[in-house]
Amino acid sequence: MNTYTWSIKSLDTKHEPQPNTVYNINFKVTATDGVNTASWECSNALNFTEQSEFIEYNNLTQAQVLSWLTDTLGQEGVAAINAHMDYLLGSLSATTQTTLPWAQGAA
Repeated sequence: MNTYTWSIKSLDTKHEPQPNTVYNINFKVTATDGVNTASWECSNALNFTEQSEFIEYNNLTQAQVLSWLTDTLGQEGVAAINAHMDYLLGSLSATTQTTLPWAQGAA
């Protein structure tokens, strides 16, 4: 079973409707199958009409911002990203490192 770790890389802000209002989340997803590890970075814009209260920038936590991100993506969006990570891990485990053809027998 693959394990996924979501983290926040940075936040894009603007000064409306409040100073330092977060409007875009830049994030990273890292997945591991216990042997291979794959990472993917992306960004996602937020929809402010769904926010019930403003949280000052200095009071934000990673957990709060991750909650905004997953709420914005929805279950299907999160599942699609995790499926993409599964694909990346599968690509890594399907590859092998071989000796270069011109280096065979050379030592």
